[in-house]
Amino acid sequence: MNRILFGAFIGLAISIITLPTLANEVTGRRGGKATGSGLISPNKQGGTTGIGSGTVTTPNGVNANGQGKFITNGQGNANYNGSGAIAGPNGNSVNGNTTGTANYNQSTGQYNGNNSSSLSGNNGGNANCNTNSSGLRGTGGSINYACDATGTNPKTGETFNGDTSGTASYNPTTGYSGNNTTNVNGTKYTGTSNNGTTTITSPTSTRNFSRRAK
Repeated sequence: MNRILFGAFIGLAISIITLPTLANEVTGRRGGKATGSGLISPNKQGGTTGIGSGTVTTPNGVNANGQGKFITNGQGNANYNGSGAIAGPNGNSVNGNTTGTANYNQSTGQYNGNNSSSLSGNNGGNANCNTNSSGLRGTGGSINYACDATGTNPKTGETFNGDTSGTASYNPTTGYSGNNTTNVNGTKYTGTSNNGTTTITSPTSTRNFSRRAK
């Protein structure tokens, strides 16, 4: 459930900062409804400022809302922030916020950005994530990330504490690569990947996963 809520919040946070300048309402075939409004206008920096808000309701009783803002300076730099909440029919709810920057140099093709996001649930779960990305146009890029989380299993009452960190990179010549270290209640898991093959090592075993060729 927490993964679903996390995905829904991130999707909502992205959508509310890219709303058009007019209010809109969309109704799905099964009765779901999404509404949103926003405004984008030029600013004194030579870029644009945008604000927006939105709500989503589904037939099975999920309700979500969010709002966000972004500012660009017309020279490849942007700042953004947003917040939102989502509640399910079983009484679980999650609140979250996100903030970050994005920069792009059109002359050199270099780009970088960072983001900080946090989530908190009424069942005692909390999560925080920080990411940094950088790259060069046409040559790929990389992302560094670090997250920590705490929570409680609503069925068993078991609590957990964990954190994860790692890197993910892409190069047009060598493909994808990355590494990850995850700790859950004191147990450590490590993973490495290279162009479609991933190796995961736990305290008791090592497993390899390979992407099938198309």
